[in-house]
Amino acid sequence: RNPVLVNVQVAARIDKTSHEESLGKEEIPTSKFSTKNDTTYTPTTLTNFYLVSRLEDKISRLAAFLKSHRDHKIIVFFLTCACVDFYGTTLQEILKPESVYIELLHGKLVQKRRENAM
Repeated sequence: RNPVLVNVQVAARIDKTSHEESLGKEEIPTSKFSTKNDTTYTPTTLTNFYLVSRLEDKISRLAAFLKSHRDHKIIVFFLTCACVDFYGTTLQEILKPESVYIELLHGKLVQKRRENAM
C-alpha cells in the first residue's frame, strides 16, 4: 500500500435539502480555495465533483461525465489497484469511439510507466 495524505478545504457548503433534491440527477461541484495563512495550498482553479448514484448507474454516469468534460484534465480515484485496472480498461473500451484519452496510474506499475503517465 502507498498511503497518501490529501488535505482539501471546502469553500462551499451544500445544505441537506438541496443535496437530497440533487441525488442521482447531476454532478455537484464544490469550489476549493487557499489563503495566504494556510500551511498547505490548493490550486484556486481546482474543482471537485461528486455524484451519488446507484451501483448499476456508476460506470455509465462516469463515462458521460468524462465525455462532457473531455477538454479538462480529470483525475478519478479508485479504492484499489485492481479497480484502477478494471475500470480504466473498461472506460478505455467504452470511450474509444469518443476519442477520450485515459491513462492508468497506480502503485503496482513499473516506475517508467508511471513516469510516462505523468
